Parts: sequence; C-alpha cells; structure tokens
Amino acid sequence: MKPLLAAAAAAMVACAAPASATVVTITETGTIVGDANTYGDGTEFGDVAANLVGQAFSVTYTFDVDPGSVDTDSYGSYFPGSGTASITINGVTHMVTGGPTSFTQRRNEDPAWGLPYASQFSSAVQGDFGDDFVEDYLTPPSTLSSTDLTAPYYHVATTADYYRYMYAQIGGTHLHGDIETFSANGGAPTPEPASWAMMLAGFGMIGGAMRSVRRKAAIA
Repeated sequence: MKPLLAAAAAAMVACAAPASATVVTITETGTIVGDANTYGDGTEFGDVAANLVGQAFSVTYTFDVDPGSVDTDSYGSYFPGSGTASITINGVTHMVTGGPTSFTQRRNEDPAWGLPYASQFSSAVQGDFGDDFVEDYLTPPSTLSSTDLTAPYYHVATTADYYRYMYAQIGGTHLHGDIETFSANGGAPTPEPASWAMMLAGFGMIGGAMRSVRRKAAIA
C-alpha cells in the first residue's frame, strides 16, 4: 500500500511542477553589405564600418524559452522574452544581452495576407532604445513543416528568399548583412544525392577490403 501511495504522491508533484525552460539556439552566417545601413567608426570590430563590407559575420542567438510564455496560433509560435546574442566579425566577438523587448518567432504566413512569401523566422536581442542590438529576418520561399520554436531547421539563403537580412548596432558601429546559412537548434544540411552515393560506395569498398583480409587470414 505504501509504495502505491508514494508513487501517487510523486505523480502529483510531477504534474504540479512548472514546465522547465527550453534553450532555443539560432546560428547564422553571412556577409556584411555596403549600403546606408552600414556606417560608423567600426572600432568595435577593429576597422571602420566601410572597410568591414564584404567580411564574413556569424551570429548566435540563445533564448531560454518558457513553454508557458509562447504565443502559439495556427500560423506559428512567438516567444517574447530576454535572450543573448553574440556577433563575430573580423575575428572580434561582442555579446549583447537583451531586455523584455527581445523575441524570437517562427511562423507560416496567413495566405489571406497576400504576402509574397510563405514562411518567416525573425529574432531580436535588444535592450532599451539606443542600446546595442542584433536582429534578423529570414523568409524562406517554402512553407515550414514545423513552426515549433524548438524544432531543428537548416536553410541556405539565396536571392530566392524574400528577406534574409541581419542588422546590428554595436557601440557606434551600425551593420547590415546578408544571411547565407541559417541553423536553428542544431539543424544541419541534408547531404546531396551524389554525397549519399559516394558515402555508400565508400562503405562498400571498406566492407570489401575487410572481407578480403578475413579470407587471407583464413587461408594463412
């Protein structure tokens, strides 16, 4: 009887316990572009902003997502909450810690809106007005199979994407970049058919070599 009571009590405690936060990570790479949104002395990254044009950047966002705070509807998920972002350019990394206006979202658009894209990702880590910030906006041309913020996803951005930008303000440096690769929650590229064929051929050659060694050993 006592074991049953203990098990029942444990189950009640588990049900009553609040859902733990889930860490959502987003990593993107790309190239700084030269336009009116790239300006400043650039000393935060070791050079004037104009000379950073054409350089590679990488950004990583991290959000501790409380499942109870996610706004979910039939089109997707939106999490308003503080997060952190790191941005690396020219070998220099800066961290930005966001306040309550930070967010991340993943959604498919309502067809009734008539927008020229099917899906979107966007995130922003920002403090008060005028503080450092990093934000992005990516609109892949195909509908997302999952709008769960925690689901893995990988995308190679091209001109087929309606939007694929990154904006950042770090000190006196303002930067605009084109996103080229986007990975959420460890999402990785799917090997091309030719790559699969090469891998299978390689496994076949290894298997053949192992069988040959076994035959030689048996004869000896």
